[in-house]
Amino acid sequence: MNNGAKLLVGALIMIILQVLLAPIITISSIVPNFMLAFTIACVVSRPDQNHLVFAFVMGLIYDLTSSGPVGAMAFAMVLVCFVASIVITKIPSNSFAISMIAIILSVIFVETIYGVFQLALSLDTSFIDILTYRVLPCTMYDLILSIIMLPVMAKILSPRINPNIDINNIASRR
Repeated sequence: MNNGAKLLVGALIMIILQVLLAPIITISSIVPNFMLAFTIACVVSRPDQNHLVFAFVMGLIYDLTSSGPVGAMAFAMVLVCFVASIVITKIPSNSFAISMIAIILSVIFVETIYGVFQLALSLDTSFIDILTYRVLPCTMYDLILSIIMLPVMAKILSPRINPNIDINNIASRR
């Protein structure tokens, strides 16, 4: 099975998890974003491939299945995946720490951009409320999912992922 088919199967699994499992494991009003975690794990594990259409589709599906503004998550995911893939390919390192930093920054930026969209479209919410009750908790939830998915995607996508990431180093640190 080639990487495109693996991504498609993974995406379908993430969509099913987002629709069926995410509402069940919601904490307060914090919903995990399986599609964001999966997309960022794919970009970090294979930054040399173009994941922009994939990020847009996953973000749009998230927007259509959630109660947020349509197009906001799609925009945020495409922007962050574009920047992350460029930055990761330019860093000459094969460390697990670089992968984790890329995931952390990517999730923080996606959730912040999404929060800004929510703030712009909401008249009765302050930036502090969005940051406290949406951005920070969702970032923590999505970070946990992304960190779990990175070694899985590193093993699934190919035996030689990227010269910048050492698969054995990622798998051994889990």
